[in-house]
Amino acid sequence: MRCQSRMKIIFSLLLGCLAFADPCLASVNPVAGQSFRTPARRFGGFYSVKLTLWRDGFSTVIPVWIRPDLAESSLDPGQLRFFGWPHGDLKADETELSGVGIAIRSFKSERADLAIMPEFAKNCCLGSLGRDVLAAYRLRFVPGPPAHIEWSPVASGSTGIGKKSEWAGVRDLFSIRDPLIRWKGDRWDLSRSPWSVDFQEKALRFEGEPVEGDFRRDPMLLGFDFVPGSRKIRVLSLNPSQQKTGLTVGLKPGVVVTELNGEPVAGLDRYQIEQILKGRSGKKIEIAFLRDPMKEEKSKVIFDFSTHAFTQTQPFQAPAGRNKNP
Repeated sequence: MRCQSRMKIIFSLLLGCLAFADPCLASVNPVAGQSFRTPARRFGGFYSVKLTLWRDGFSTVIPVWIRPDLAESSLDPGQLRFFGWPHGDLKADETELSGVGIAIRSFKSERADLAIMPEFAKNCCLGSLGRDVLAAYRLRFVPGPPAHIEWSPVASGSTGIGKKSEWAGVRDLFSIRDPLIRWKGDRWDLSRSPWSVDFQEKALRFEGEPVEGDFRRDPMLLGFDFVPGSRKIRVLSLNPSQQKTGLTVGLKPGVVVTELNGEPVAGLDRYQIEQILKGRSGKKIEIAFLRDPMKEEKSKVIFDFSTHAFTQTQPFQAPAGRNKNP
């Protein structure tokens, strides 16, 4: 009886929303001309945000890429259906970013570029927002933490969407696997430098200082790959200069790394892991690993990039009952 009563209440509320669309959607009505910011995820040089689609009083929240290099916004109908979109078209009554309405109701049908696990901590995305939406704003991309995008509306009718050829070079900014770009002779690391795009002036601006050297050439402490079906990484090799010292602390090919600097590798993408293993996130790195993945026996070591030395902080201990001296 209680379940039936609860269902009646829920059903009545739903009917109320459908019958009185304006009151129910009052919380999602756009506020014209306001600046706002959206939480974002960064995949190499790509940024993604959550887009809310309203249709018939119900909402669907999906991740989409932010793509100044694309003229039109699009959604992947196949991925969208898999995500729970029940409609046969790509039209919405209202669309939102962080509770603020944006001026697009219909999307182009196009297969989306996907960033798929295990290369990244999460899958993404179901579509893209292009210049037909983005040109109404000045955008500032901030890698964080936390990563976010700042949206500042421009005057109506003054947006500079520009020709396709004018934005062709922007495509170089969008590499899923690598945030390092070369722009007009300088190299920038988009994982560290905020940057902005101004559609009126058709200009890109980068903050801070360009990077020196090439991070791609820096050797990593160890080579790795993701364990199939897991968010852990397996050591494939050690830097030749560290093989001998690595073996003395138990770090060798085949062991499984679970944490880097106290953070589970499950929350890191490949690029972040590579930067840590190159010493770009600090001159010391703490590595937690399993000598025997089947037994969950964990060890921890610290590697100092300045001295090229390992220190063992949590040595291997045999489980109870395995003492050599009975």
